[in-house]
Amino acid sequence: MSERYLTSQFPNKRVFKFRAFQKYADIKDEFEHSNLAFLLPSQLELLPAKSSDMFINISSLHEMRQDQIDYYMTQIDRLTRKYFYFKQWKESTNRSDNSLIRESDYPIPSSWTKVYWQECKIQNRMFEALFKL
Repeated sequence: MSERYLTSQFPNKRVFKFRAFQKYADIKDEFEHSNLAFLLPSQLELLPAKSSDMFINISSLHEMRQDQIDYYMTQIDRLTRKYFYFKQWKESTNRSDNSLIRESDYPIPSSWTKVYWQECKIQNRMFEALFKL
């Protein structure tokens, strides 16, 4: 859904569309010359360190267990050169294991610089944050 929407909004951008691949060398040239990339979570580990300028996550981390959130934050730190933006519910219950995820549960590395962290203006039960890595 994201791929379809964003490519329609940015028709002049170079896009690495989702597809299966086994090693980074197979997609290196196209990936490195793309403005937007669409991947499965399992493909993140195939990418080299600091291979993305920006990482965006909107309304999905709160659906995960804490160990999964920790994994993604580690990958975001490893993969991102410049910025990380995320927007999540301030409090959410994971239906699969009934765990509660709160705004304070996101493990922000001390090396990140907070640009802002604020309540969303439209949906005040959500927060949004931007970090410089």
